[in-house]
Amino acid sequence: MPCPALPERAARAALAEHFTPAQLAADLATFSAEEVWERRVRNDNSGRLARYKPAGQLGDAQLTCQFIIPSDEVWPAALADLGPDCPLGLWARGGDRLPQLTARAVAVTGNRNATVQALARAAAFATAVAEAGHTVTLVAALAREDQGRAPRRPGHLRQHNAGGPVSAAGDRLQDTARQAALALPGTDHGYPFTEHLDVYKVAGKVFLIVTDDPDEQIITVKCEPEHARAQVRRYPTITPGRYLDKRHWISLGPGRGITEKLVTHAVEDSYDLAVERLPRRDRPAAR
Repeated sequence: MPCPALPERAARAALAEHFTPAQLAADLATFSAEEVWERRVRNDNSGRLARYKPAGQLGDAQLTCQFIIPSDEVWPAALADLGPDCPLGLWARGGDRLPQLTARAVAVTGNRNATVQALARAAAFATAVAEAGHTVTLVAALAREDQGRAPRRPGHLRQHNAGGPVSAAGDRLQDTARQAALALPGTDHGYPFTEHLDVYKVAGKVFLIVTDDPDEQIITVKCEPEHARAQVRRYPTITPGRYLDKRHWISLGPGRGITEKLVTHAVEDSYDLAVERLPRRDRPAAR
């Protein structure tokens, strides 16, 4: 039985997740987005693209924002002026239509591999601009150093709401998560990736990441896909995982309904999922 055709929206989102627009411009001038994705999958000897599931990844991501593509009526026509650097799509969050959002828009550009400090400064600047009544478009720079890496989504168009920095609730959320993790058998933690990510493991398996950033006081935990989707729908400050596979990880930030009990259970459930994947000889004593 032939595989069902990949929708253009899913193909563009998948391409945008792995390549810059300039890397794809020549192919997209000749082939459809679906054909370009299929060609890239066939030519990828690492198997990384073959393991990626475009339709599923797009469905999960669109629980929190929508992915707009050039064939949509609301696509901003002025983006054509970017030529080969025109984004493959825009991740849009907000209730207004794009023509209204882009009538008073300010673009914030930067390196795809920005530091936490740079991201914090960009967030503060974007908030101030949004409070002045403008839409803020965040566009990752198309630097040569990004080639061969999975980039962040290239165009995030958000309708920012006015608001101050994260309150002390973020500290409580993270402290609760840390205490819950350290109470579990066999837990150790450290900073193997960056100095701003406190990573908790059991027998080498990650089950909790605490983001040490005062402007993004979140935790990231493992979660069964169906439960993850339900949590994202129910709580405004729970999103698909910030750093890892968005189907199996969620990130929690302070907000309505995010109680200490919920955080503790999220950490414990994540720990249990990590332990389940361990060989029996490596599993810590039952808790």
